[in-house]
Amino acid sequence: MFATTKGGYETWKKYGDGAPGDSLDGAYDVEDLTVNHAPLPASTPSSGRWRRIGISTRGRLVVRMADDSSERYRLEKDPKRNVLTVWPDTSVTKTTLAYRWTDPSHLMLDGALERDTVSVRLHKIAPSDFALMERGFHWVSEFPYNK
Repeated sequence: MFATTKGGYETWKKYGDGAPGDSLDGAYDVEDLTVNHAPLPASTPSSGRWRRIGISTRGRLVVRMADDSSERYRLEKDPKRNVLTVWPDTSVTKTTLAYRWTDPSHLMLDGALERDTVSVRLHKIAPSDFALMERGFHWVSEFPYNK
């Protein structure tokens, strides 16, 4: 019994909620986006405009488009060079994005993503700003939360 409990605790501390967090981990709103040196304003047709990005330094980057479609990438972080190496789930071709914090809540990503050159300014979303945290748990979710 002790061995099972100890193993579970060590796993929780290494991989679970007890593991130390990384400052990059989280969700971000896209404030400014430039693709191939051309700015894409928020009024850009929804298929090409990024709306939100999720980063997990445990190996995942997800780009949510304005039309709610998403692009999923694998990720490796190099903290010494401040670089993220990313590649699509369906490919082995890796590209790099340099990252830097402009202030405690704004992150810049610059570099290549697949065949495009991108520069994006992101605003980190505080966990307390998510709908579930703001309104709490409900057994029955009324409109507009009943999706």
